[in-house]
Amino acid sequence: METNIDLPYVVQGDLRRLMKQWWTSGGGVSIPNTLFFEELRKEFYKDFHRIFGRNLYFLHEESINQGLAVLIGNCERWIVPIDRVFYQGGPVFDITRRIDRDLKNWGLGPRGSSDPLPVQVREYVAKLKRKKINTIWLLDDAVYTGNEVWEAANLFESHGLVVEKVIAGVAIGKGIERMRRRNPPVDVRGAYEFPEALDIVHERDFYVGVPLSGANVKDEDEESVPYVNPWGKGKLLVQNAHIPPEWVEELSQSCILRSLKLWERCEEESELPLRCEHLPMKVPGFRLKERVVKAFERLIMHPDQFDPELPCR
Repeated sequence: METNIDLPYVVQGDLRRLMKQWWTSGGGVSIPNTLFFEELRKEFYKDFHRIFGRNLYFLHEESINQGLAVLIGNCERWIVPIDRVFYQGGPVFDITRRIDRDLKNWGLGPRGSSDPLPVQVREYVAKLKRKKINTIWLLDDAVYTGNEVWEAANLFESHGLVVEKVIAGVAIGKGIERMRRRNPPVDVRGAYEFPEALDIVHERDFYVGVPLSGANVKDEDEESVPYVNPWGKGKLLVQNAHIPPEWVEELSQSCILRSLKLWERCEEESELPLRCEHLPMKVPGFRLKERVVKAFERLIMHPDQFDPELPCR
């Protein structure tokens, strides 16, 4: 069954890359091989193709990286990344969308335990000025509405820097045009560009507990609310990922089972009990000392007893 949604629905593949980055940075947990992630991705694609049909565009991380490499080329400007996934060339300016515990939008702010945005930008600008750098490029994984790069540009320009260009893994027409209407205009280039799109989403946001997944909770270090039910309460998948309401429950169940499969395999590879305290993102309703597999089983077997609002303690 296909929906009548006519705009492209763009998914950025990033799960395997993020899990590998987490493992190599000392996550302490072994991860499965490439073949395992490819099988997970096939299941993911099948689910989303049922919803969006021919309008689904799944962009693999390798092709996004290659496109960004072309855009960066022989750039002589200092590149400020506001994305942790696709560019490893320098310190990240950590800005993200946040929500409160009622799932209400709380605007833009720092991710996790990062310093407040004004502190981050002051420190970044001081370093750039010591290097006599006055013009920069911003790099983000996606420019959809342009809110994040707009705010980042405001902050850097308020300290006297010139934001000359934004490069992104994916860029959508309305975000491109919005930045070009700034004074002075900021050029936007994407490894992939679409005149319009229903949404740009990340593969990671449909897995529970993986790095950078879900909606960032304000004032909570490394705690996120998964998009899927029961955490998303039927809201986050619709509001943050444009999933049609009639598909929310079925997709949530599939995502939970895929998440369980991933962490179960990680535990097998590690040959040690994998506890919730080991997860890169704290998951509300899970208990820190509980085995991850048991937490998922508790959710699946006794959903009426699971509290998705209980902080992970």
